[in-house]
Amino acid sequence: MVRGDGKIGNYGLGGPQKKTQILEAEGVDVETLGDYAREGMRFKGVASTKIFCWPTCAAGRRAKERNVRPFRTEREARAAGYRPCKLCRPAAA
Repeated sequence: MVRGDGKIGNYGLGGPQKKTQILEAEGVDVETLGDYAREGMRFKGVASTKIFCWPTCAAGRRAKERNVRPFRTEREARAAGYRPCKLCRPAAA
């Protein structure tokens, strides 16, 4: 995953470079993911569906940027009326 400072953390099977390659192959915008981490955004809410996801979730990545709402905590997302994504299950972690 991405550290709080926005950098790719250590990855046991090839280091940060390999983790970056894997995330990019999954369609993750690694630069944006780093921006989210630096801003303290742990969860990505989608206003059009009222779900919140991990920023790497495929469902959340399809959201139009105008519909994205940043959340720092699960509690903050739930208080705003969002429910956890069934695909990435961010509340289960």
